[in-house]
Amino acid sequence: MRTTADDVRKGLRFAVVGIATAIIYFVLLAMLLRYTGLDYRWAVTIAYVVAVSFHFAANRRYTFEAHDTPAGRQALRYLALLAVNYAVMLGVVTGLVDIFAVSAFLGACVAVIVTAVVGFLLARFWVFRVG
Repeated sequence: MRTTADDVRKGLRFAVVGIATAIIYFVLLAMLLRYTGLDYRWAVTIAYVVAVSFHFAANRRYTFEAHDTPAGRQALRYLALLAVNYAVMLGVVTGLVDIFAVSAFLGACVAVIVTAVVGFLLARFWVFRVG
């Protein structure tokens, strides 16, 4: 598979959206962990739902410019992507917290790296594929 200028542009835009999503995620996660007393699993879940809602809208419109396509099919595929990434996210965080005794925040940092790669590939070639 050849990399095109369009792939590079989409990759850079995906990174920008990803950084904005990560900021939303980590700020909200930190606030939930610090101020609510929620179990870390609930805090991770709430922060994840909020962040991925932004991620879908921004990638649909900005990264993949797929906003002229009906959102229903994309949303269903994106939900499948979320299910995969959520399982990866929660598995990585839980494993790192329970097995290696790292903080939930550090575990989430590691999980974001893993889910970014999985998410781009699924979004680029399946969720927001135009045509």
